[in-house]
Amino acid sequence: MKTVLDKNFKINYIKNNIKKTIPLLISFTFLYLDSGTLGIQFWIGIVSFVLSILIWAWQDYRLFTNYKCLLCDKSLPKSSSNEEDPIVFICEGCKVTWKTGLYH
Repeated sequence: MKTVLDKNFKINYIKNNIKKTIPLLISFTFLYLDSGTLGIQFWIGIVSFVLSILIWAWQDYRLFTNYKCLLCDKSLPKSSSNEEDPIVFICEGCKVTWKTGLYH
């Protein structure tokens, strides 16, 4: 079986995580500006913060459960959930192990 590094996966993962911090920063700003009065800014900040975390978790879940082989476009499951192992996806049809460059 051949091992291939998917060079774009790690870069795209980092870029997407940077983009996902923007709503968190905005919601934190609303919380900070409220200054403890529990006004509308506080509740907007709390709701947007929780929604941002949930969306972030959902997008990461979809990213790691919907990886597609770059050769045959088949959906591939994550190969291991061991903490020390790198995150890889194995395509049995193409006989390729796709390395993501990320670890658990």
